[in-house]
Amino acid sequence: MRWIALFSQTGSEVVQISDKIGYKPHVCLTNNMNYDGPLSVRKDNHKGLMEWLKFHCTENDIITLHGYLRIIPKDVVHLRIFNGHPGLITKYPELKGKDPQKKALQLHLSQTGVIIHRVDKDVDSGPILLSKSYMMRGDETEEILINRLREYSIDMWSDFLRERYYDAA
Repeated sequence: MRWIALFSQTGSEVVQISDKIGYKPHVCLTNNMNYDGPLSVRKDNHKGLMEWLKFHCTENDIITLHGYLRIIPKDVVHLRIFNGHPGLITKYPELKGKDPQKKALQLHLSQTGVIIHRVDKDVDSGPILLSKSYMMRGDETEEILINRLREYSIDMWSDFLRERYYDAA
């Protein structure tokens, strides 16, 4: 079993999760061609990364998405792909998709949260495996909310990977 992590932005969440669980992903993939961080990564465009997954992954691999801002094609979703989403879509489906933190603030929600779900053919619609609510405090700006939910996300991913996969391996 291998852990394969994909990201579009800085990869900082993957680094923090790795530090917390004491394991690094076997493979990191990014479509951020300007990435210059501490992870050893394979850089390619979205299509190239999806082709890599199709030809190099097995049903035993665990693929995690961390701010990977692309839709996974139907011919790849059969793999074990999991997404972390910073919006409590179990209660507020309108938080699906891009910028859920901004949407939560615009909608003046009393709570939001983070979920980890299995990826399927539709955006943010696969079976939800973990969910954690966050009560809005009233002092949130978009940046503050992003950072607070990132802390929740790192904890959830760490538990998810450690308990379900690394302890069982």
